[in-house]
Amino acid sequence: DLYLERNNGYIPFRCEIFDRAKFLLPVSDAGRRHLLDRFHVPAHKTFVSRLGTMSIGKSKYSQDGCLRLLSCSSIIPLKRLDRIIDALKLITDISVIWVHIGDGGLRQNLQSMCKDLPTNINVTFVGQFKSQEVLNYYIRNQVDLFINTSASEGVPVSIMEALSAGVPVFATDVGGTSEIIDNSVGMLLDTQPDPADIAKALKAFFLLPEQNKQELRNAAFKRFQDSCDVEVCTGNLLKFLI
Repeated sequence: DLYLERNNGYIPFRCEIFDRAKFLLPVSDAGRRHLLDRFHVPAHKTFVSRLGTMSIGKSKYSQDGCLRLLSCSSIIPLKRLDRIIDALKLITDISVIWVHIGDGGLRQNLQSMCKDLPTNINVTFVGQFKSQEVLNYYIRNQVDLFINTSASEGVPVSIMEALSAGVPVFATDVGGTSEIIDNSVGMLLDTQPDPADIAKALKAFFLLPEQNKQELRNAAFKRFQDSCDVEVCTGNLLKFLI
């Protein structure tokens, strides 16, 4: 509902709605800049209001020599989940368990692609979860790393949920992702990540000393507290509106 290029260059009544709206609340700084630069919306009408999330506890992490990955998104071309599969094909010397939360039209195709993965890779598509179920998954399961390979994002709630559980994040540098992800809490992948680069990054994370991984986990949770806590986000919005 913001970027014309994702809608064949046209969204009905876009300028009229922007003109008549009292406030416009993009979820990212990138979105706010787009409003100012592309639509020339007056700055005083805009306020970055991230959706935010809550934390119900921190995730457990692997202690058995296995790398446990989690991703969460619709299974559609925009999310480029095939790049994760292509990256995992290149990892033959460590055990990886990848769980994907979400559903969509490409699910069967991706499951077929996974049949060609080496035997050290285990993949499970668990289907669609409600937001509370996603948070519950984090505290009931081991999650070492969250990965997002999307071609376009605002500031993803799925990434905020990972941070809320103290899970480091690898994500593509698109949209407003860089506003909450950097090397202190994980890694910003290239906008167009090559599977070989993803595989290299995953193996490098796996080989980090435990102290470094713990530092990433602590920093991830701190990032949630500072930038993604729904109570903080809501409080900031109320201050703007009042």
